[in-house]
Amino acid sequence: MTSRTAVLSCMKDEGIFLLEWIAYHKAIGFDEIWVATNGCRDGSDVLLDCMADRGLVRHIHNVVPEDVPPQRAGIEVALAAPEMADIDWLLFIDSDEFLNIHAGDGKVADLIKLIPAHVSAVPLYWRLFGDSGMAQWDGGFVLQSFTKAQYAPRPRYSLTKTIFRPNLFKSGRDHMPKQPVMENPTVMTLEGFDIDPSPLFRPRLNRFAIPIEHRNWDNAAINHYAVKTPDIMRLKTDRGDGMGLDASKYTPGEKHHRSHNLNDADDRSILRHWDAVLRTLEDILADPEIDRLHNHCREWFFARRDALEHGRQN
Repeated sequence: MTSRTAVLSCMKDEGIFLLEWIAYHKAIGFDEIWVATNGCRDGSDVLLDCMADRGLVRHIHNVVPEDVPPQRAGIEVALAAPEMADIDWLLFIDSDEFLNIHAGDGKVADLIKLIPAHVSAVPLYWRLFGDSGMAQWDGGFVLQSFTKAQYAPRPRYSLTKTIFRPNLFKSGRDHMPKQPVMENPTVMTLEGFDIDPSPLFRPRLNRFAIPIEHRNWDNAAINHYAVKTPDIMRLKTDRGDGMGLDASKYTPGEKHHRSHNLNDADDRSILRHWDAVLRTLEDILADPEIDRLHNHCREWFFARRDALEHGRQN
């Protein structure tokens, strides 16, 4: 029996990047795309409503309770949704993260084949991508623009995202699910290394204890385009942090920017799917209303970027 898969992201003001992210994850074989939005100013929530009406995505209007981070609120709503009962495997990532599968043909089905039936969750390591020498965003495609990345996994900044069985968890945060409904969930790498599951029970913990020798991208990686360009970093600060943390960490030149802006190796492996991504994008944008709403998001982005730049200079 074929497993049914979904990818979920919590977003705010991500409209300029939204369609590429959706098209890519459709192209590699996810059965469903889920997006939860809150407080959007760029019109991406309206765009997602339109796409949901066409059956292209599931859109959650994430009403965030006071003192609850938007990402935690969004994943809890998604996990409680009746439609989630049909999903066997869920990947929870951000809009600047793309699942890059190296196993087989690079499709989601190739990844699922590597996971034993008894496993509850599988951590997938980040590969950080830097600015590739780009000083300002030109409005192009993320995957084509940023091909420079970290050379190898590191002891620090080696965080993971997690693909997991959604029926086994009640909550989550940005890096892993939380509140297992079973006493002994099984966590394992794609290569078969067993991992201590105790972080799944600890609300604030972000990391699994994985020895450095078991950190790799052999079968899959989460390509993390955290930096892109300085103007995008300033827009992240303007938007706020999805886990309710201090968004000033995104300031260009500060610690977060320096630690994530890695350009030590060239990695274009994700582009093997590019023709399929473009075909999917063309199909989506053939709808005139989606095209119009997408352009509205782009116009908002550049107007907001220019306003922030003007304020910064003054």
